Amino acid sequence: MQEIGYLIKKNVGLTYESFNVKQNINHVFYEEARLPSTPKVVSGALIDKMREDCSKIPNLPNVSDIK
Repeated sequence: MQEIGYLIKKNVGLTYESFNVKQNINHVFYEEARLPSTPKVVSGALIDKMREDCSKIPNLPNVSDIK
């Protein structure tokens, strides 16, 4: 977890919330969705779930100012 603290301090756009969703919540869904043996309908549902999880992460202040 020390690495994520470093990245957050360096302001590379990661937050503890976004890292947690990426690494701890969605990672297992990602791994399953990318397998060639996963049926397309299941893969699509997993992708929808990952998008839903990500949509709950609050935006950083002034994110709309990024060009």
